[in-house]
Amino acid sequence: RHTRSLCDWSSDVCSSDLAEGKLQQIGEPSALLQEPANLFVAGFLGRPAINLLPARQGRVLGVRPQHLRFSATEGLPVQVQRCEWWGHERLFWLSSESGPLRLLTGADQQPGASPRVRWEPRHELWFDERSGDRLAAAAAEP
Repeated sequence: RHTRSLCDWSSDVCSSDLAEGKLQQIGEPSALLQEPANLFVAGFLGRPAINLLPARQGRVLGVRPQHLRFSATEGLPVQVQRCEWWGHERLFWLSSESGPLRLLTGADQQPGASPRVRWEPRHELWFDERSGDRLAAAAAEP
């Protein structure tokens, strides 16, 4: 059993979540979101939830929905399943050969006729498939 984050998002320091009774990570809220220590923290913090792509070579790739971008020519082919309007943003629910994805974008963005999604490598979060621990950038390289 776990509890929600033990912080106020306006505070300077946050202790993130209990998994099996163990504190997972302590830090500034933005750091926990951008630099999660493990898969538990990455999946627990942030809405919409992080996209997790299937394990390759013992590693799981995580990319936050706000870091995905539609592309007409490059990236992973996707099909739009549904779209939610969030005022100034839209949340697209997508299907792909790698599994379901969520993409959060401005309300004026359109997916195009044959959409693909891409992201910048600097937004990739790599995790060890077995332990769930976040991998350092050098260890994440294929």
